Amino acid sequence: MQYMNTFGRSPRPPWPSQRYISLSPVRFANRAGLKEKLYTLASSRKSKTGEPRDRSRANTQYCSAGDGPSVVGTSRAAFEHQRVFIRLLREELEDPSAFALRPMQWSRDIRIVALAYNLWAADMRLLEERERDPKILDVGWTVFDTPRRSTSLSVMEARHIVLEENRLLNNHGAKRLPFINGTTETLNRISLASQLQQLFSLPPDGRLASPMMLLVHNARATLDILRALGVDTSRWVSGISDILYSPYDHNRSSRWEGHRRDMDERTPTRSARSQSPRARQAGGTRPRSPHRSTAGLPSVYVVDVRDMYLTMNGRQTRDDNILSNARDLCIEDEALGNNATVQGESSPGNDWCAGNESRLLGCMWSSMARGPAVDEQCVLRWRQTEPVPGTSNTASESTVTASATTEASVDPDDSDFDPNDLPTGNVAAPTQAATFGSFQSGASRGNVYVMDPEGGGDDDEEDSF
Repeated sequence: MQYMNTFGRSPRPPWPSQRYISLSPVRFANRAGLKEKLYTLASSRKSKTGEPRDRSRANTQYCSAGDGPSVVGTSRAAFEHQRVFIRLLREELEDPSAFALRPMQWSRDIRIVALAYNLWAADMRLLEERERDPKILDVGWTVFDTPRRSTSLSVMEARHIVLEENRLLNNHGAKRLPFINGTTETLNRISLASQLQQLFSLPPDGRLASPMMLLVHNARATLDILRALGVDTSRWVSGISDILYSPYDHNRSSRWEGHRRDMDERTPTRSARSQSPRARQAGGTRPRSPHRSTAGLPSVYVVDVRDMYLTMNGRQTRDDNILSNARDLCIEDEALGNNATVQGESSPGNDWCAGNESRLLGCMWSSMARGPAVDEQCVLRWRQTEPVPGTSNTASESTVTASATTEASVDPDDSDFDPNDLPTGNVAAPTQAATFGSFQSGASRGNVYVMDPEGGGDDDEEDSF
């Protein structure tokens, strides 16, 4: 009755959670923060055609191209998938069904591997020749121990291999850093290819080993390098949507087939997951296909850490490499070597070691995945000039949604409130910082605890992030 008296109509029925590309937790320190968020979600005007369209400040840019999810909206959903997944692994979600999750049974046993490489920058050959026979300086990968309730991401094993044929090459103004997780190996191209093929190989009897989540920096370029070394990527997919929402769903299985084709055709992962979720039934039910052998499922789920960084930041750093982007995220790890500078300051050099860089990819993924929602995290990292209050268990919670349709979302737990009907005339718009804050690295960083829900990680673990 109160809703009817206030808005002159009955409340809209809540949309089923299955209608969204992603649902993920967002935490507000106080009611004012929640109020500001709702203000940005309020639609500024009605559609002239009468067709539903979200015209809010927060979402207009993601539906400006018309019906269906936009490229940037899909990338934002992929970012939130990482946040949900790491919380699922750490058992931090009290009710996973509230986020429409149907995780695969083996999701907690997934192998997390990060892979990095360096090329000779002075290679002036034709593009076709460089793609067919890249001048690889080194390759490195790190296998991580999967995060659990009481543990953070930690290094299990790592490899660093220098290509024998190119060992005398170097990039101008940079030097190779010592490998911090072991001894650097020198192998010829054939041996390196064999090692990589073994890393990604499946059991010979066709059974599927524990699937792998592969962290990379620029998925398209990385897959080109791996294909040039003879690695079969035909069963690899972009993103972890299927891990969270079960591949046995008919529509998601169809979407996976599209992912596989996209990766085989070397299209960028930013646009790989583009099929509209409108294929789902309006009632929100997910028809199931018959049970299939796990041998038909993908073996590797590719997560582009660079794409996560660009999605949140919205801009490229000058150098746009792993060291530079890790520094901009204020990653604190010995793998940075002398490149560990305060955010915003000039780099002392783009020194390289693919083994260390693969470790940094894990640091970057963990830092972003364990942080707040994409918009809130961007503010905390780069646009925050005032001290950020710490979060607590009593903070107000809501759900940040990447809508699979073009109409503004309705909180399914609040049948008495419609953010599209929020009166905008009496609500002050949220202010935006005029300058980028200097998000200090090191122990002096005031809001480190906001970025890490567990208080900055486990200090007693040498290789935990």
